[in-house]
Amino acid sequence: MAPRVALLVPVLVALLLVTQVEARWVRVGSNFLNPWRYGVEKWKQPTVIVGDELIFRWFGFRNLRQFQDPVSYTACNFNLALNLHPTQFVGFFRYPVPSSDRYTTLYFASNNNDDCQRGIKAKITIS
Repeated sequence: MAPRVALLVPVLVALLLVTQVEARWVRVGSNFLNPWRYGVEKWKQPTVIVGDELIFRWFGFRNLRQFQDPVSYTACNFNLALNLHPTQFVGFFRYPVPSSDRYTTLYFASNNNDDCQRGIKAKITIS
C-alpha cells in the first residue's frame, strides 16, 4: 500500500502547481452605474486575490489616490498618497493586483473636495 501512496503524492503536487485560479474583474463599490461614490467605504468586498483587477468607475468629479498606510487612510491625509488617476467627471481605472500585494491591505480614496471625509474611500484586503 505504501508504494501506491508514494506514486500518488508527486501527481497531487503536480496538479496543485499546474492549477491556476482565473483572474477576475472586481468592481469597487456596490452601485452598478456609479460605484465610486459616497458610502463606498461600507462596501462589502468579495475575496480579492493576486491577478484580479480592481475596477474603479465613477460619474461626478472624482479622482483616485492610493494611501501607503492605514493611518493616512483613516485621517484622509494625502501627503504621501500616490496619484493613480486625475480628477475627471467620468473616470475609469483598472488596478491589476500584483504578487507583491499578496496578504496585504490596500487603501484607496478620492481627494476631490471632501470626498474622502464623506466616505469615497475603500480598504481592500488581498488574499
